[in-house]
Amino acid sequence: MRKQVVNICLLLATLTACQQEKQKYLNPSDVFGVTDTLRATILPEPLMTNNVISRIYHTPKGLILNTQIDKYVIQLIDTTTGKRLTSAGRIGRGPDELINPSGMSYNYDNGSYFVWDYNLSRLDMFSVNDSIVKKRSMSNIKLTLQTLDAITDTTFAALDFCPDQSIGIIDTNGRYLSRIPYKVIDDKSIDYKIHYVNTNMDLSLDKQYMVASCFQFPYLSLYSIKDNKLSIVWEKMVFKPKYKLTNNWLRIDNEQLKGFSGSTIRNQCIYLCSHGLTKGEWLKNDKTGRKTNHTYILVFNLKGEFVRSYVMDKYFAIYTISPDGRTLYAVIDDPDLYIAKYSLYEK
Repeated sequence: MRKQVVNICLLLATLTACQQEKQKYLNPSDVFGVTDTLRATILPEPLMTNNVISRIYHTPKGLILNTQIDKYVIQLIDTTTGKRLTSAGRIGRGPDELINPSGMSYNYDNGSYFVWDYNLSRLDMFSVNDSIVKKRSMSNIKLTLQTLDAITDTTFAALDFCPDQSIGIIDTNGRYLSRIPYKVIDDKSIDYKIHYVNTNMDLSLDKQYMVASCFQFPYLSLYSIKDNKLSIVWEKMVFKPKYKLTNNWLRIDNEQLKGFSGSTIRNQCIYLCSHGLTKGEWLKNDKTGRKTNHTYILVFNLKGEFVRSYVMDKYFAIYTISPDGRTLYAVIDDPDLYIAKYSLYEK
C-alpha cells in the first residue's frame, strides 16, 4: 500500500512538472495558427536604396531610415507616397560621413536622431524637421556597442559586446550609469565573452520601460528605467529552447524556432516580428534565396503575457509602429524596396 502511494505521488509530481513545462513556453501552433491576414497598402514610390539598415522610425515629418549607399545615407520618407523628402550624409571617413551606421535611435521628445557608427566609434546627433541637420558628434564612446536607444540627448540605453555582453545606460562619454549582464541562456558554463547574441531593443515613449529581444533564440526581456538606473522586470523564453553545449561551445538545434527580428513598445504592448521558422528552415531559405511570403507580429502585454498574433501578407524584417499604435510601416522587397503600410485593426 505504501509503495502504491509513493508511485501515485511520483506520477502526480511528473504530471505537475509536465504541466508547468507546457505553461512556461508557448505552443507554436497557438501563435502561428492565425488565419486572418492583414493586407498591406504599398506606397507607390520605391525607396532610393537597395539596403535599409536595422531600424526605421515614424516621425512627425515622415519615416527616417539609414542606408549604406554612397549618397543619401540618412533619408526621410513620405508616409503617403514613399517619396524621399530629404536626406543627409554619405559614405566615407570624414566628419560628415559614415562607414558602418549600425545603431540608430530617434528621440520622440524633441526630434533628435542618433546614428552610431561602429567602425568610427562615433555617435552623431541630427535634428529632423523639413531637413536633416547634423548638430554634433561624440567620439568619446570607447565601447563595442551593438545598438543603442536615446533616453535623452545625453543618456542612452545600450548593448555592449565586450568584455562581457551587457545591457545598460551610458552617457555621451561612454560611461556606464547602470549595467546588467545580458545572458540569454542562464547557464554558468556558457562564456559570454565569446558567445554574442544579436539583440533588438526599444524604449517605451514615456522612457519608463525598455524591451530587448534576441534573433538567435526566442528570448524576450523587459526592463524598467528610473533615475538612470536599469532594472530587469522579467525575462522569458517564448518557445522552448533547443541547444547543446559541446566543448564550451553553444550549438543551436536546427529544430529551434528562430528569435525575433524586431521589437517595439506601444500603448502598454510589446510587438515582436517573427517568421515562424526553425533554424534549419532559415538556413535552407538562405541557401536557396527563397523567403516566406508572410510575417507574424506577436503581441504581449507588459506582464509578459501573450495577447495575440497577426499574420501579414508580406515578408519583412525591418518595421516600425506609429506612436499611436494604429499603423505599422515595413520595408519590403518587391523586387525593389518599398514601404508597406498596415492598419492594426485592434485599435
